[in-house]
Amino acid sequence: MKQKLIWIGLFCFLSCRSESRLAEIVLIEFFNSIKNFQSSPEIFFKYLNIPSDDDLRAKIRGLKSQAKDDFIFYPLFFNNLRYEIIGRKNISKGFEFEVVIKNINFQNGIEKFLAKLNKIEGRSLNIKNLEKKERKKIFNNLINKVVEELDNFDYTEIVHFFRVVKSSSEGYKIELLGDVLNIQVRNKLINDLFLVLSPGISNSVLF
Repeated sequence: MKQKLIWIGLFCFLSCRSESRLAEIVLIEFFNSIKNFQSSPEIFFKYLNIPSDDDLRAKIRGLKSQAKDDFIFYPLFFNNLRYEIIGRKNISKGFEFEVVIKNINFQNGIEKFLAKLNKIEGRSLNIKNLEKKERKKIFNNLINKVVEELDNFDYTEIVHFFRVVKSSSEGYKIELLGDVLNIQVRNKLINDLFLVLSPGISNSVLF
């Protein structure tokens, strides 16, 4: 009987570890999707435990339209987001993960980018006269140089708790704490999530 209880306990422990790992993988994939948000926001939203309805599809179309010609904001701030999972615990239907989120401080990033851009334009290069493809290439090179020169003081970080719960049919999803069936509430929760994922921007703009 004692041996049987040991095996049951071991099975439960391994099962929990396995489920925890599955939930963690979903969270990691969610963070990785942020780096492709500009071109594929639908991948980002599929990890959220929210209905895939007409309102969400319209939101995704709008974000794609807004982001397609942005060569600075998404590439500099969201594409260079850093994170570290530092803790986890069991909750009802899933797990809660404690995560340190870092991204580039908005003021520092913009100032360093503009300084490099001004040096280029000072050499008789008029960015406005270039084709979109050429501008994008130049901006990408400048952003890469900015990121290479940054140190820890150029990043802003926060700690946030993400709840990853098991959906009835689609595996683990990231839960937004609120009435996601109410469109207004859901949109506010999504906006709040973006603020969490961009502490370098939200802290610079809000304070």
